[in-house]
Order: sequence, then structure tokens, then C-alpha cells
Amino acid sequence: MTILNSLIERDEPENILLVDGHNLIFRTIFIADQQNSKFGVDDDTTFAYWKYLFVNSIFKMVSNFEPTKVIIAIDSRKNWRKDVY
Repeated sequence: MTILNSLIERDEPENILLVDGHNLIFRTIFIADQQNSKFGVDDDTTFAYWKYLFVNSIFKMVSNFEPTKVIIAIDSRKNWRKDVY
């Protein structure tokens, strides 16, 4: 049974949250870098704050939209967009 069939055959519609992983990663890196420089943190080698912002953003989206499923889409290093470009 394919995913599409399982979605069609359900009595209740599913609420799926689709997250653009690359966008979220770059947003959180930018925010973490701005806030670290604002508070005088020179180097976050463990990326602890970035990880916190990333996971916290996902939790906020889940809280806001109350999905039944969450899908985080992230491109691989080799993808069709690079080939087309």
C-alpha cells in the first residue's frame, strides 16, 4: 500500500506538517549567529544554541498546527536543482 492510498482510504483527513529543512536550518544559524555576537559569545563549537533553536522551532510549529504527521524535507548534496541550475 502506497502512502497516497493510505491517505485516501482514511476516514479522517490527516493534518500533515511539511517543513523545509534547509530553510529552517539557515534561519536558525543566522539567528544564533546574530544573538551570539550580540551577547559576546565568540564561538559555539558544539552548535548547542543552534540545535536548541532548530528543535524549538519545530515544537512551536507542532504546537500551532497540531499535525498528525511531521515531515522535514532536506535535500541531499546531489539534487536535481543543482543539475538544472
